[in-house]
Amino acid sequence: MKQSRPTGSVARPGDRPEGRYRFSDRFIKRWTAILLVAMGVIVVAGFVMGFLSDEVSGEAGETLANAAIAVVVAGFVLPLMVAAILGGEALKPGAGFIGFGLILGVLLLATTLAEATRGFYGSWAPAAFWAGVVLIVGCGIGFWLVGFAAKVPMWLQLPFLGSPRVYTQGESERPGDANLGRKRGARRGEGTRG
Repeated sequence: MKQSRPTGSVARPGDRPEGRYRFSDRFIKRWTAILLVAMGVIVVAGFVMGFLSDEVSGEAGETLANAAIAVVVAGFVLPLMVAAILGGEALKPGAGFIGFGLILGVLLLATTLAEATRGFYGSWAPAAFWAGVVLIVGCGIGFWLVGFAAKVPMWLQLPFLGSPRVYTQGESERPGDANLGRKRGARRGEGTRG
C-alpha cells in the first residue's frame, strides 16, 4: 500500500524538485491573495480617514490627515515588504533579508525624492538616496543569484502587457517566448539537468 505524503506548505530540505520554489503553489496563492486584500483594505481605510479629516477642524483634523497619510503609505509598504521577504524565503531559507533590503531601498529612494519627506533626512538625504540605490541594485542582483542557485524559472520581460519573455533559466510554455536556458539538443518537455 502506497502512502501519500501530506501536502505541507513548505517542502522538506532536499525534497524540493529541481526548478521549484520552496513553498507550494497553494501557499503562494493564499499569501498573494491575503496581501492584496490587506493592501486594499488598509489603503481604503487611509483614504476614508483622509476624507474624514476634512470634516474635522483644527489640530485634530491635521492629526487625522497625517495619520491617514501614514496609513496609506503603510498599506502599500507593509504588504510589499512581507511579499518580498516571502519571495526570498521561497527561493532559499534565510534569503528573506534580500527582499527586506529591496523594499527598504525603494522606501529610502522614494522618501528622499519626495519633497514632503526629504526634510526628515536633513543633511543625510544624499547618503540615504545612494543607500537606497545601492540596496535596490544589490538586492536585485541578490535575487537573481539566489534564484539561479535554486534553479527556479527566471526571465526578463518588457513592462508591456503581452510582451514576450526571454527565459534565462527554465523553459516557457508560451508561444513567442525565447528560451535561453534550454540546452542545445533538448526537446520541449524534456528536463534540462546539468
